[in-house]
Amino acid sequence: MQWFANDGGPMLLLPRAAAAAWEGADPPAGRVVVAVTRWDGGADATDYDRACDVDAAAGLLPVAGSWAVALPGDLAGSVAWLPGADPGALVAVAVAATDDDSPAFLRRAYGEVAPGAWATVAAGVDAPAGGLLLLHAASAGADTLVGASGPDGVAVIGDALAADARPGRYVIEAAEVARPDAELLFCRLRLAGGAGPAGAGAPAT
Repeated sequence: MQWFANDGGPMLLLPRAAAAAWEGADPPAGRVVVAVTRWDGGADATDYDRACDVDAAAGLLPVAGSWAVALPGDLAGSVAWLPGADPGALVAVAVAATDDDSPAFLRRAYGEVAPGAWATVAAGVDAPAGGLLLLHAASAGADTLVGASGPDGVAVIGDALAADARPGRYVIEAAEVARPDAELLFCRLRLAGGAGPAGAGAPAT
């Protein structure tokens, strides 16, 4: 299990095929971005500003005919793909605080989420071949390094963590977990119609 150490700001989950269209905190090239936030106080909004506008546990954003899910920075201190949590879903976990960040504990916490706690982020989005990426929303997707460049094998801003995903149509859901020993956010992607395993959910190259 590989972690992304977030030093602040929202994280982003999106198809690898759409990553080049996400310009992060860079000025948009040849297009107008609509957002309320201005992270740098500038006149023109950026894709990063759009991610900063998300005030729910997770928010769906259009990306050049595809999509991305933004996870707010106050909930996403450390973020990772959580393999083995659910045979029918790809699962990402964001940790705001925890006494135990072991995969076993996080899988148990995922399994204890009540069915009614899951909020629908997207009722149906298409994931093409190439898998998914998890990166900082300020990063321009075209410039990210797939892998971890930080100390001790931890990913940092400018990196992206990849996961295999079966091409198809997905339902995306999110659930917050607040308990005495942990504050967590889970985001899961399930193939629409229960069409079998979504993918390995493990880091891919």
